[in-house]
Amino acid sequence: MNLDPTADPWATAMLGAATLWLLSFLILMAALVARTERRVSGGLMLVSLLAFLGFAAAGTRERIVEADRLAALPPSPTPRPIVAETPTPDPDGARASADDTAGDSTGGPDDTGSSGVGEGVDGATTTGPEASSTGSEPDAETTGGAPDDGGEPEPEPEPGPEPEPEPAPELAMNLPEVEPLPTDPDDRKWAEIAIQRDAAAVASSPRRCARLDAVAQAWAELQRVESTRRSRGIARDLETCRRKLLYSISRRHRRAQVDARDEFADGLAETLRTQEGGMFWVSISGTSHERLRIGASELPEAAAEALMAGGLRADLRRLAFAHVVLTDGKHTKTYAFEVTPDGELGLPDLRAVGLGEPLDLPRE
Repeated sequence: MNLDPTADPWATAMLGAATLWLLSFLILMAALVARTERRVSGGLMLVSLLAFLGFAAAGTRERIVEADRLAALPPSPTPRPIVAETPTPDPDGARASADDTAGDSTGGPDDTGSSGVGEGVDGATTTGPEASSTGSEPDAETTGGAPDDGGEPEPEPEPGPEPEPEPAPELAMNLPEVEPLPTDPDDRKWAEIAIQRDAAAVASSPRRCARLDAVAQAWAELQRVESTRRSRGIARDLETCRRKLLYSISRRHRRAQVDARDEFADGLAETLRTQEGGMFWVSISGTSHERLRIGASELPEAAAEALMAGGLRADLRRLAFAHVVLTDGKHTKTYAFEVTPDGELGLPDLRAVGLGEPLDLPRE
């Protein structure tokens, strides 16, 4: 796994401070041997040691705050899976086509244009032409050679269009519930004051500001009050909380994606060797491990396309790989996929509670 300094900036800072301390220690040793001034190197050692301890304390505090915030978050709703329906073949048409093929002594298509249906659980076909709802011609290699009537072998069909990826399931909306404001003017005024006070308390409290449900509830309430200088200022403070939540939630999703990509890449080479045969090797790179390179002993462009169509493309989209290269040294095929930026991975969680857009009250 490649070193990712952005995954834990406090650990990176501690590593830098430790490196600085080691360098100053070496300088001090050299000064002792040469009997020269040692004050600068000693001071540098002290500064690097204090910096190391400070970074360690700050990183520990951030982990404690993050753990408390995650413990206070409500459980995410379970997304409803989307199941694509597979069209059911016409049994009458398939039976009639098979009967026509059996009665044709030449083994080719009949005069009406109907085709025989090849069957096989592992994808192998019979010697009859392959059935196709779009009228595509059979493949000579798949049918075991040229037709029995001695004609020329029919051309290999062109690959069809790339299937569209299935849309990712959206999180269920969980908007906060608010009670209507009183109709009496005086009661409404005091209710708006209480709403502003509670929203300001959420924005000023680090613990409540780090809770997604607390910020969503405060913003839902604040939108009902009159737009004044004070309410707009509270909205700006809540927007600061929203940006912090977007960063922390996106960072959590990014960490989960990186782990999933690493796990996939670790077993991909062995899986391809088992399924396809030959030698395969896999490397992963990128700040978020979003770039994948697959090498093989022999991998022409047609084989790369068949490999992608065999299920690899769906896995790459599911794991949000952005850039994939398949190569054997002579032939190279590159695929690019649209992915959500790392800083926006938490947007679905925020949209589910009404915090998908920047928080701002319009001036009246």
